Amino acid sequence: MAKIDEIKEELNYLKVWLGIIVITTIGLISWLINNYAVSSNIKIIADVIAIIVLTITILFIDKNIKNKIRALRGL
Repeated sequence: MAKIDEIKEELNYLKVWLGIIVITTIGLISWLINNYAVSSNIKIIADVIAIIVLTITILFIDKNIKNKIRALRGL
């Protein structure tokens, strides 16, 4: 497989995971908004921690996607 095709496949793979993580983060934020008043503190803290971790993961994957796109320019 040519190098350009390999990078394109990696980009597609990263985009799929980025979409899954973004949807999951949106779901967690929605849950937090809807259940803030009735949930225990442990669930709220766990939800906030999960949102933070997923947001950091989104930024990391976005950086990787941008690096792959820059690599494509050089080919």
